[in-house]
Amino acid sequence: MEKYKILSNKKIKYALEAIGEFGQNCLIVVDKNNNLQGTLSDGDLRSALLNKKNLDDSIKTIYQKNPTFLIKNNFDKKEAEKILIKKNVDLIPIITKNRKVIDVIYWSKIFGKNKNINFDIPTLIMAGGRGTRLKPFTNILPKPLIPLNDKTVIEHIIDNFVISGIKNFYISINKNSHQIMKSYLNQKKNKYKIKFIEEKIPLGTAGCIKYLKKNKKDFFVANCDVIFDINFHNLYKFHKKNKYDFTVVGSYEENLLSYGVCKLKKNGLLKTIEEKPTFSYLANCGLYLMSPRIFQVMPKKINHSLDMNELISLALKKKFRIGTYIISQNSWHDVGQWKEYKSTLNRF
Repeated sequence: MEKYKILSNKKIKYALEAIGEFGQNCLIVVDKNNNLQGTLSDGDLRSALLNKKNLDDSIKTIYQKNPTFLIKNNFDKKEAEKILIKKNVDLIPIITKNRKVIDVIYWSKIFGKNKNINFDIPTLIMAGGRGTRLKPFTNILPKPLIPLNDKTVIEHIIDNFVISGIKNFYISINKNSHQIMKSYLNQKKNKYKIKFIEEKIPLGTAGCIKYLKKNKKDFFVANCDVIFDINFHNLYKFHKKNKYDFTVVGSYEENLLSYGVCKLKKNGLLKTIEEKPTFSYLANCGLYLMSPRIFQVMPKKINHSLDMNELISLALKKKFRIGTYIISQNSWHDVGQWKEYKSTLNRF
């Protein structure tokens, strides 16, 4: 239970890492004496960051101060079940009469690991690239089939979608890899369906989306070299609740410079030197959720190359509602370059 608790004076950055690492959507906020202060959900964190809160800000102003809780020996299992369903919460702290946190009831312990029901959201995995950053492996194997311990990269990607109940996949492939990809994936005894989209010419990072234009539902689009450890159903609910046409998944990343940075006055004289500063930025993780409205801005030519940044620019010009779903650094693993690939091996 300790890993699901967080001190009320911790930073937003720490809370994001804790939620990403331990796989729960909510943390119990306590003081230094283990007294219940509140609860902090991933939604609370996401709203705070979208409202310009900083990663180094305290969680004190963003956690829920009046949480649902149960008092030791004053409830039974059926009562707990009703509260979980009625309040739609992921956990309920169990406290003593003087508010000491002694236990917690998780949704997963009562109703099973997967809180979500199956939802039929088509998912496009863009695997038509040439994988030049992973040569010489990709001289022999398509990038999505590179092994990551006991499974290929694309199997890790698909399996994480399947856990959330997604079973219908489209995979874009290029003419040089389609036979290998098809043969490998078709021989697997899968509990999901795959349709292949063959790119006769390179279509960029978004051009293959046009092949889903007959689809009338919202759909996911994912890169083939990024593995996500998130709840896709929560992402979908966020997208629908905010009535977005297009949702981009992003993560706050930090870079520590190994040298000092000179800051100048307007006249060019030195003002100060900041030693080894840390820069934070919101990175595009390569996962998107789109509504069928996106086809209104896509080029009509079927073999027209289009990159994702171009598609987003077209959507912005048409005043589409585009949102950002923020995840922690630990919730995504980029395996598209050798350095990241090697560091990810230890996590799977």
